Amino acid sequence: MSYRFFLEMILPAALNIIESEAFAGGSYNCVYIAAGVNSIEFEAFGDKIGLKVHGEYGSQAETFAVEKVFLFAHIHHSA
Repeated sequence: MSYRFFLEMILPAALNIIESEAFAGGSYNCVYIAAGVNSIEFEAFGDKIGLKVHGEYGSQAETFAVEKVFLFAHIHHSA
């Protein structure tokens, strides 16, 4: 079995809920969470520390990042 290591993870836009431990493990250090996600369990990314969360201002991604004391970065959209 081989393992792949990613520095970033982009979650699908169709995702609405991120359950506890859904993305635990892995060696990614940043995650892109679409604005359509309306629920993120506190332990969705396991015991990961120092995660950078990319998302929309006012989104569940921003709320989650603030609660977990993760760095939050706004996703910039081009016109």
